[in-house]
Amino acid sequence: MTPLAAFGDQDFYYLMLEIRAPEGTVLPDYSEDEGYYQFSDPDAREFMTLTDGNGQELYSDRDLQWMPRTEEENVLTAVIRFWPTEGVDFSDGTDKILRIPGLWVQSPDKVYTPVLTGSWDFNIGAHTGEVEIRELDVAGVSQETEAFGTLVLDSLRISPLGMRWRSHWTSPQEGIWPGAEIAVVMEDGSEVSLSNTMGGCQEDWSEDYGPFETPIDLDRVTAVRWGDARIPVE
Repeated sequence: MTPLAAFGDQDFYYLMLEIRAPEGTVLPDYSEDEGYYQFSDPDAREFMTLTDGNGQELYSDRDLQWMPRTEEENVLTAVIRFWPTEGVDFSDGTDKILRIPGLWVQSPDKVYTPVLTGSWDFNIGAHTGEVEIRELDVAGVSQETEAFGTLVLDSLRISPLGMRWRSHWTSPQEGIWPGAEIAVVMEDGSEVSLSNTMGGCQEDWSEDYGPFETPIDLDRVTAVRWGDARIPVE
């Protein structure tokens, strides 16, 4: 297994990984009815893990995408995207050890067939790719709501990988929270939304973050739309 590219910001990290079998070995394509490749075997308790330099587990969500195949039948290319839990910063330069225990094929009936097993360890914390991060000026950005009073944007951070923002409101309502649609506006006028969001909240504030479906070119972003407000990206 060989890393081909690695980059991340505080909130998200991408690793492109090549799996190359010996010459003459065929790593077959599988249809949805046949199964798919993955880096774990739950039956054998073999899982991909991420730990700090002291061996403490760093909890994170992650998703895996397999890139289109080349003509080389012995090569697979994977892209792994990590979402950290609060308190984990992928851009702080500290050790973060990714352990991959092997490669399996999972059948539709959840039968796991090993392709290769072992231990492949990569210090992804040492390689972040110097991703550009911009803190936008959100002073005075707010909007009025019927139920929650004034909804105020307190901070907004954007990178090519995703966004994080914090807001508060003046009239809390028990058990429900307001929100405003958020998207980036590209120079051609099109909008790019986040693929998903996570976050935390209390009765009168929330903080959310989420990645784009694929990384974007920050130089082509002109603004962020938050509800009806447009915040310029200088």
